[in-house]
Amino acid sequence: MDGLADLVERIRAYPRRRTYLLPALHDVQHSLGWLPGEALEAVGAHLRVPKSEVYGVASSFPDFLLAEPAEHVRRVCIGPACRMAGAAVVGATEVDCLFVCGVAPASQVDGRLIGHGGRTIDDFRGKVGPDVLVQDGSCSRAVADTAHAGGRAVGCAGNCWQAPAISGDGGTTWTSATDGELWTQPGEPRLLKDIGRIGPLESRSYTALERAQSLGSDGVWQLVMDSGLRGRGGAYFPVGAKWETARNTPSPQKFLLVNAEEGEPGIYKDRHLLEGDPHRVLEGAFIAALGIGATNVVIFVNGEARLAQERLLAALEGARQLGVAGVWIEVRLGAGGYVLGEETALINAIHGMRAEPLARPPFPAVSGLQSSPTVINNVESLANLPDLVLNGVQWFRSVGTASNPGTKLVSLAGAVQHPGLYEVPLGTPIGRIVEECGGGASGQLSAVLVGGPSGSILPLSLLDTPFDVQPLQAVGGVLGAGGIVPLTNDQCVVQTVRELVAYNSRESCGKCTPCREGTLRMRNLFDDIRGGHAAASTLERIDELNDVLQYASLCGLGQMAPNPVRALLRHFPDDVGDHLRGHCRAGVCTSNGVAR
Repeated sequence: MDGLADLVERIRAYPRRRTYLLPALHDVQHSLGWLPGEALEAVGAHLRVPKSEVYGVASSFPDFLLAEPAEHVRRVCIGPACRMAGAAVVGATEVDCLFVCGVAPASQVDGRLIGHGGRTIDDFRGKVGPDVLVQDGSCSRAVADTAHAGGRAVGCAGNCWQAPAISGDGGTTWTSATDGELWTQPGEPRLLKDIGRIGPLESRSYTALERAQSLGSDGVWQLVMDSGLRGRGGAYFPVGAKWETARNTPSPQKFLLVNAEEGEPGIYKDRHLLEGDPHRVLEGAFIAALGIGATNVVIFVNGEARLAQERLLAALEGARQLGVAGVWIEVRLGAGGYVLGEETALINAIHGMRAEPLARPPFPAVSGLQSSPTVINNVESLANLPDLVLNGVQWFRSVGTASNPGTKLVSLAGAVQHPGLYEVPLGTPIGRIVEECGGGASGQLSAVLVGGPSGSILPLSLLDTPFDVQPLQAVGGVLGAGGIVPLTNDQCVVQTVRELVAYNSRESCGKCTPCREGTLRMRNLFDDIRGGHAAASTLERIDELNDVLQYASLCGLGQMAPNPVRALLRHFPDDVGDHLRGHCRAGVCTSNGVAR
């Protein structure tokens, strides 16, 4: 095979430890475009991993290709936002999300993202004056060659819907290069305040890290405890409490593991931060390592977040050249898989094992990476730390709620005028987010999807619900990673939940029977409902399956899978009842002979 001999030599440069299995597989696929058997065998021979286990690990990651791809590969996003925008999948490979929801419908041709259904600007190169700011992020590059547009390149300020966006006043207001509509960032952003105003790789002073070092490890930890900061990855566990467990566990080495995998459809906040302000994330990681007492930091980035990877690595090199004091940071790349949101599955991946969760205890904060205390923090969580250190607890708690202070990044897509990424105080009503950030609905709304694949579907009567953990739980909702997708009345709520159920089934790692079999059976039951041939006992069987999934699944993927189903049954009983009688109000389900 062409190039295999040279590749084998590169593989032999890796230390002969299983923990380098994932990087070696990435190296092979990057070089050859897929993972042929000879290359897998060479990787296993060098890293001393049996061939069967190399194949088993490679096959557990959806981004790795075990068959040679076609000469030209077209992938079409089928996420909720892209479906609503009219995604056409004929003659293409379906993909659950391409993470540029603000320019839906999105596709990818030979690795290049294309937004707005192919309406790109091909003649944007060199068209912008030297003093004009040009947003250059993934969404912008999907519609124009912003990397070579001229001007001063900055990150996307969140107004993805305007891409490609330019500003002549230093980022105060923005207009689209294709129309003259003026936009100003709503609210008083904290995490997003510099994105769109400064170059992503401009040199920083790391003032917050210097302040943290003067406080010392105990002072930083106490500051985080007093702030009430909760993890922003979806579980909202108190960050300081997680740190405390690792701090109190004796060990010669301790790890901070930064989860930037973000493989959840409709959520793109972490890669947005890494693309637009990677130094903020790095400074937050250095501060967290100090507060934890970590000796090592590993940042695990989604393997397809290419621009985020590029800018993170460049910022890391810049920080090293500045001599920023702190622990050594290593960047690892993922290869897809929603299950990597589960901490032990993520640790398994880094160890060179299949992306499967482990039974707990022990918890990672006691025994994680290399059997050492390991704190897993989300990118958004760490991005809060520099401002917290500089401004103090009272400032941090001045917005948000008493139980969940601070702001939250919201990935807003679907039936809104201005889809994009926004920052709001926790507790802001969902309806206000849609109106003030999203510019209002783009059609007649029927429901709103909150929290992603493990979230919930809510009726319009609950738009006043605060965007916060406890208020959403009280109405059968889930805050999750912070996604909001309003649906129009031509979108069937039963069909929407069916797609979430099908996604969770596809993403099940297969390790535990309740999740592996339960999500598949749930999908089949929803197919029966949509087809108008469900039995009278179908809803009872769904309730039983929900209990099995919630209480018997090994990890959060299966445990949270019932959430959208339960919300549907609770809030939309009439729609479900209509489907049981063979009628779909939106006219899109197979009971009407329309949808697939």
